[in-house]
Amino acid sequence: MLYDFVGLRKNDVIVQNAANSAVGQAVIQIAAANNWRTVNIIRDRPNKADTVQFLSSLGATHVITDADFKRKEVLQSLPKAQLGLNAVSGKAVADMVKLMNDRSTLVTYGGMSKQPLLIPTTALIFKDIICCGFWVSRWNDENSTEERIEMLDSLTSLIKDGKLKPPQVEPVLLKDFKQAIQRSQEGFSNRKQLLVMDEQIMTTVQQEIEANRLRYLH
Repeated sequence: MLYDFVGLRKNDVIVQNAANSAVGQAVIQIAAANNWRTVNIIRDRPNKADTVQFLSSLGATHVITDADFKRKEVLQSLPKAQLGLNAVSGKAVADMVKLMNDRSTLVTYGGMSKQPLLIPTTALIFKDIICCGFWVSRWNDENSTEERIEMLDSLTSLIKDGKLKPPQVEPVLLKDFKQAIQRSQEGFSNRKQLLVMDEQIMTTVQQEIEANRLRYLH
């Protein structure tokens, strides 16, 4: 999504919704490693300050709630984007395209709102925004083994250099899988549920999570 649709240059801007999702976190980090700026839209939430701080620690340039994003003065203070990444669809996109440059590209890869994609007619006529879709299964089918390996090599290099971290997880013993399913359905959680096979592995995972937390604090 970051390389196939737009040839981004240093200091170019990406705007995305669902910025605190696993994909959103990866976008922030890959963008930071390439010196691209990001405007990251999140839902308003009780733990807003913590979420903003966490995404900023990953390299986010701007983190804005969807409610604040609707305010004219906030919109005018943000840089225009060459690339938009949409995982929500619905009315959220109508606001997001206001921040996009003329002839910029909007890539839709999800529809978390379960609503149709809503694009103002003016965005197509006067700004000539290009709308595309992305489906990773099709990408895998249409690209060669060598191209897939090249993509994975670039990601693992970022991981080795400490520039791409996995999303935060909450370990749950496999026997308590119902708890994990219930937790995954709750809103405003920044953690993926990780099923762990036994108590010994659970202890190891918890120690690693605590070590990562201390590194984050410092």
